[in-house]
Amino acid sequence: ARPPGDHGGHATDIAVLAPNNLPPQATTFVAPDGIVDEVSATLERARLVTLVGPGGIGKTRLAIEVAAHALDRSPRGVWLVELGAMADARLVARTVATAVGLRDVGGRDPLAALQEALSGGAALVVLDNCEHLLEACATLSTELLAGCPELRILATSQKALGVRGEAPWQVPALETPEAGAADLAAYPSVRLFLDRARAVLPSFAPSGDDLETVGRICARLDGLPLAIELAAARVRVLTPGEIHDRLSDRFRLLSSTSEGGPRRTLRAAIDWSHELLGEPERALLRRLAIFTGGCTLEAAERICVGEGVELVDVLDLLSDLVAKSLVVAEVDRAPARYQMLESVREYALEKLEAAGERERIAEAHAAWALDLAVWADEARLTPEQSMREERLLGEVDNLRAALERLAASPERAARYARMCGALGGFWESRGLLSEGRAWLERVATAAGPSSDIALARFWAGVLAIDQGDYENGRASLEEALAIGRTAGHKPSIARALRALGFQAMRQADEERALPLLEEAVALYRELGDRRGEASATHLVASVAIGRSDFALAERLLEQTHALHRALGDKRSLAIDLYNLADVARGLGDYDRALRRAEEAIRIAEEIGDTQTLEFAIYAKGTVEASRGDHEAALDTFRRTLELARKLGDEASTAYAVEGIAGALANLGSPRRALEIASAAAAYRESSGQAYTQQERADLEAKLAPAHAALGAEAVRATERGRLLPLSRAVALA
Repeated sequence: ARPPGDHGGHATDIAVLAPNNLPPQATTFVAPDGIVDEVSATLERARLVTLVGPGGIGKTRLAIEVAAHALDRSPRGVWLVELGAMADARLVARTVATAVGLRDVGGRDPLAALQEALSGGAALVVLDNCEHLLEACATLSTELLAGCPELRILATSQKALGVRGEAPWQVPALETPEAGAADLAAYPSVRLFLDRARAVLPSFAPSGDDLETVGRICARLDGLPLAIELAAARVRVLTPGEIHDRLSDRFRLLSSTSEGGPRRTLRAAIDWSHELLGEPERALLRRLAIFTGGCTLEAAERICVGEGVELVDVLDLLSDLVAKSLVVAEVDRAPARYQMLESVREYALEKLEAAGERERIAEAHAAWALDLAVWADEARLTPEQSMREERLLGEVDNLRAALERLAASPERAARYARMCGALGGFWESRGLLSEGRAWLERVATAAGPSSDIALARFWAGVLAIDQGDYENGRASLEEALAIGRTAGHKPSIARALRALGFQAMRQADEERALPLLEEAVALYRELGDRRGEASATHLVASVAIGRSDFALAERLLEQTHALHRALGDKRSLAIDLYNLADVARGLGDYDRALRRAEEAIRIAEEIGDTQTLEFAIYAKGTVEASRGDHEAALDTFRRTLELARKLGDEASTAYAVEGIAGALANLGSPRRALEIASAAAAYRESSGQAYTQQERADLEAKLAPAHAALGAEAVRATERGRLLPLSRAVALA
């Protein structure tokens, strides 16, 4: 990201910017002179600075400017964490982890993952909009600062976090001119008005009386940036004098010094803007507030129509709200999204409550979110899967809000189970394993057996297995199987059998895996479900690979590959290919194996499936290692390790560490190789992840050079490694 806004020359000479996620700013930064330098200096003295002030005072924009100026002295990165849409305090640490690039920390403590990521150099984290999550933000800040000596935190909140060592910094309003003041355009409040007015009306150039009126407007709005921007947006339809006159009836509220004065000042500014709306605009505004993290036009048309808002009018009404700066349009993405400033959304929610519409609109929102999840799930394993999951990613905050609503009452339990089941594949393919498991664990089974509950328990088991939690994974899958059998729902039975076979296969329990998979194949065949039959057959082929029966495995995989190609199932095509790469490797055809693995990588990248990509890259590394290209294998396995850690996939983390160990054993680092390989082996044993016959033979071959180089010392290196936690082995790898 480039430094946002107008930096006044401070940051334009930076040759190399630190890693960051700062958003570019579409408007210039208008503030009192020297304010960025003052906050920056305070941040140098105190490692935690909280920008305090009412909504609309400009805390977020100031924080972004300060963060941009810190880029040249924060080699570990500058990270903006937006918490305004966050409702669950338990997700704060994971949200911060996502912002700094840790997509999902899996079964690890997110605090430990953050401390690891932010250590070893200066870094800055900006926690934006903390006021509704004070305790969680305070706790996280205290622990992060204790564990990361060079970390600094810049928070924004309506109230200080209350942490020892914190430096609260009151954000001032913009200076406004006194009556009769000269050089009005030099005042920050007037500069802001002129800048924002010209953005909507480029010809706006007031002078004389009109410029004085602008000065009076800014003064009567108490120099609050949001109020000024709302007023400036009206120059497209009102003169400065008309804008000033329309403020008259509201000025007593604007100048109120009663309890919560600054907050009431902002409320008055928004209230004034609200009073200028027609009734259909007001209705749409308050109903849009039900969305968390914004919405698309399609969603607004689904939820906000009726009782004064006609479907055909939604687009025009929404455009009016955008023009009046009450809604922000993000048209640089597809589909376009519409957002509210948090202070405006809070105001609109109160209006929704006062109108007696909140329950109805919230119920419509939950129904829309459920339909969206089901719509995306219907395209799973089809060419449209990636596109539909991208839509879900854009609505993740709305999905969370709907899930929370559905989980809150027993009468909605059935819909909650259905939504969780529909989202299971999304959570897996996008690496949201821990979050998915947390939602799935709340599915109630007391309502009795149903296919929806069976599907939810199925995904609870699959995500647990993905994280190496085989015991809980097997328990959830057996519960799903029992529900399916009780309900007589054959698709649920077949699905659970296939997953249980996979779980047994991952633990090298082939005697248990094969009958489960064979029963699943037969049941899918009875149902006429060719896709399911192919999936279960694919796992039978994987068992054959584990037994080194490559001829049988290749024959089965070619069958499933032909079917997946006919179905256009790209994810399964990629899975077929990396397994076929393993088969070709076992047969000694390394060129063909490498081509297959690279094609699997290409497809996984194309569809955005991180987990499939992780497995495909690992397959490429095994081919490179087998053909003796250990430098390439080392780089490839390290890429696998990076993806596995981001996904929170502990099982694949152990695989990647073993791959790196094999490369190091052949590159002159025998002691390191045996230590980390032993640590991975100890983890696999403790988690119940056994070695197949083929895996055992491969690992022994990889480590043979290390044993030969160390002789008797190899035993001691192996013993030391078994005492290392997997996290330490990852760091060494």
